[in-house]
Amino acid sequence: MTSAGCVFDARTSPHPPSNRARTPSIVTTSMTSGSAFSFSRAAATTAALRSSGQSIRISGVLIVTGSSAGVYDDLPWIDPLKGFLATAGDRVPLVGVCFGHQVMAEAFGGGAVKSDKGWGIGLQSYSVSKPAAWMDGAAHVSAPCSHQDQVVSLAPGGQVLAGSDFTPFGVLAYGDKAISMQFHPEFDPAYATALIESRRGTRFTGEQADADFTGYETTHDTARITAL
Repeated sequence: MTSAGCVFDARTSPHPPSNRARTPSIVTTSMTSGSAFSFSRAAATTAALRSSGQSIRISGVLIVTGSSAGVYDDLPWIDPLKGFLATAGDRVPLVGVCFGHQVMAEAFGGGAVKSDKGWGIGLQSYSVSKPAAWMDGAAHVSAPCSHQDQVVSLAPGGQVLAGSDFTPFGVLAYGDKAISMQFHPEFDPAYATALIESRRGTRFTGEQADADFTGYETTHDTARITAL
């Protein structure tokens, strides 16, 4: 038995020097019955995206990751990605995380901006306002965040499943094939803490970093979310 999925790896850096690629890629993963993973990576070229992704082979679920880029950045792959997602949603299940959450909102007709609320970092808790069939019935969900951008308007047909006063559009659904979330359920507390520490004094102040370590030693739901 083999299961497969694809990740649109948007973790690029448009400003050299950088150890990250300047363009995104599609990472195909497969897992055999023996729990052995294999990975392959192919460039998600602008030309391929503009062809509505017909030249990009997708199997399983497509996950769109976080990114140092913003949906409003003048990068050659942003608009083609939006067009690709607008059509891919009819062909394959989609999951968006952080940047993926924002770019899916834009692709489907909503909006995302650099928020005047500032950084959302550390453990964030969302209240579930519209439970979906795949959820486990909990009224609240908490996971690490690291974002300055936010979805600010809902796409036609979209539904808000969970959010907070700081992040009203925290978890969104589009029909039965596409979901997205602003937080990072893939971050375990150790990684999230290290990420905050690495950005101390650069992206945010030491005081902000210290405040946002609070909560990682208490309940968080990363394992529960990724198991759903």
